[in-house]
Amino acid sequence: MIRGRALTWLATLLVWVLVIRTRMTAADGVHGSISGRVLFATDNHPAEGVKVDLRRSSFEPVTTVFTRSNGEFEVSGLASASYLLLVEEQGYEPVQQTVELNLSDGQGLLLYLKKADAERPSPLGHTVSVRELSLSPKAHNAFRMGVERLVKKDPAGSLVHFQRAVAELPSYYEAYHQMGLAYMRLGQAAQAEQAFQKAIDLSQGRYPEALFGLASLLSNHQRFSEAEPLVRRGLELDGSSWYGQFELARALMGLNRVEPAQKIAEEARKHNPDYPLLHLLLANIHIRKRDYPALLGDLDTFLKLEPNGPTSDQVRQTREKVQRALANAQ
Repeated sequence: MIRGRALTWLATLLVWVLVIRTRMTAADGVHGSISGRVLFATDNHPAEGVKVDLRRSSFEPVTTVFTRSNGEFEVSGLASASYLLLVEEQGYEPVQQTVELNLSDGQGLLLYLKKADAERPSPLGHTVSVRELSLSPKAHNAFRMGVERLVKKDPAGSLVHFQRAVAELPSYYEAYHQMGLAYMRLGQAAQAEQAFQKAIDLSQGRYPEALFGLASLLSNHQRFSEAEPLVRRGLELDGSSWYGQFELARALMGLNRVEPAQKIAEEARKHNPDYPLLHLLLANIHIRKRDYPALLGDLDTFLKLEPNGPTSDQVRQTREKVQRALANAQ
């Protein structure tokens, strides 16, 4: 058995690593990128300002980017996995492309927009909302530029564009959500909380990403009792979100409700086994339950997914200490 003092030290270290890692941009410590061009099929001219959604094969959203003036787009900092690209533009047929990313960069994809048949429904079932039609071009372009800066790991630079977007369209809750992420990555917790809350208020509590974002921030600061109801509200809106399940498990773990935290974390892992922080969360759960073989498995999986990440050395050292402690206890 690992002695009490060593157990407390290891548990504290793993909690610290999880908090630090959650505060960092999701683009840190991952492997590859997906890039390409969107062209109009009629004349091969580049399609500028077109929204490109990147999702996992389970349809869970990863990020959204917009094409540049030459029709190019790029999403960097991606783990090796199967992804789905969705390109939608009013008046054109939606484009759906599966991409297998295996530690390689610069996919060089070519995606073509074809004029939509007015009498034929969209194959993705997408309809343009009144809200989408009401977005001013200036606000939309500023938002697009902000997302691009955030993807390129420039949160400070992104804020300038998001602030322009909300100045142009004060009800732009998606921009406030992205501002919250940027402030969070800059370590400015008070500003992040204010931005997330603004997104929640403007969306009348119907934008799950903002609810999850604020819950993550609160959990980072051990405000678990405030985080839990926010995540649950988000999951009522999007019950299939593995990220929402992850944040709920985090909050429950912080409230010392270990059994439901484990159940929910394991459910999230089924939907996205390639998310490293899920395995760190499970490591925290297993060390609390003194399930050391499972703990070692969690740490091994994390290091396999993120061998050279910003907290990988600490996790590697923790794993070695657990192994030594187990050997000494025999």
